[in-house]
Amino acid sequence: MKPNELRIGNKVNYKDENHEFEVIEIDTLGMRVKDNEQETWIEYECFEAIPLTKERLIKFGFYKDKFELKLKINDLLFFYSKSFENVMMTSNNDLGGYNHIRGVKYVHQLQNLYFALTGKELTIN
Repeated sequence: MKPNELRIGNKVNYKDENHEFEVIEIDTLGMRVKDNEQETWIEYECFEAIPLTKERLIKFGFYKDKFELKLKINDLLFFYSKSFENVMMTSNNDLGGYNHIRGVKYVHQLQNLYFALTGKELTIN
């Protein structure tokens, strides 16, 4: 995970402790993060990306369909494909197949994509 991939509001994991934080400030040497109890400053080397899981996608508002998890946003449909182990996207009007979004395997990537497409933060329900 590269620091230039981050935005304020992204979720990151403190390495080796499986402890999740929200990014609240970014600077050249590290970032200020918070969890439910406190704020702290950590260096970039101390954190890692949080992998997307089915459980987390459901918390983000994805719903179960026959074989997949889906989330509809305006004319776009996001879905989790177990065979690709990441999130893919298609337009509701696109009958020609799926547009695979490569590399959306982590929470911060999905948060950033969602924000870029909607102008809103992806929040846990």
